Amino acid sequence: MRAYGEHYIKNRKPYIDQIKAIRSMRVCRTPALGGKQISCAKCGHTQYVYNSCGNRNCPICQSIKKELWIDKQLKKMLPVKHYHIVFTLPHELGELLLSNQRVCYNILFKSAWKTINSLCSLPKWMGAQTGMISMLHT
Repeated sequence: MRAYGEHYIKNRKPYIDQIKAIRSMRVCRTPALGGKQISCAKCGHTQYVYNSCGNRNCPICQSIKKELWIDKQLKKMLPVKHYHIVFTLPHELGELLLSNQRVCYNILFKSAWKTINSLCSLPKWMGAQTGMISMLHT
């Protein structure tokens, strides 16, 4: 992001949310965001720690939040078999998805849920009442 973020913005003209994310991540843990000096009480060694951007897309900032989220989800799960199922969309829908994200992703998640719920409720397959945790990976 630091080396090529502005070049990418200039040449690819991403959406405003993407520009904000790129610019946030570009300055993450740099002097641009300030920071604090920490010192070891025993040896006196001091170190400066820069603030993070906090952007939800930043891999540096979100790794801890992601782990906490996973732990929280695991505590909610029942002690039964779980399956990881991936629903994908054709690459050709990329432009449509980018320009209509809210609508398209809502349709995707509703369709995925209806598919899982209806198939798994059939005695032929599982005859079970299902639950589902969904997330978008782009």
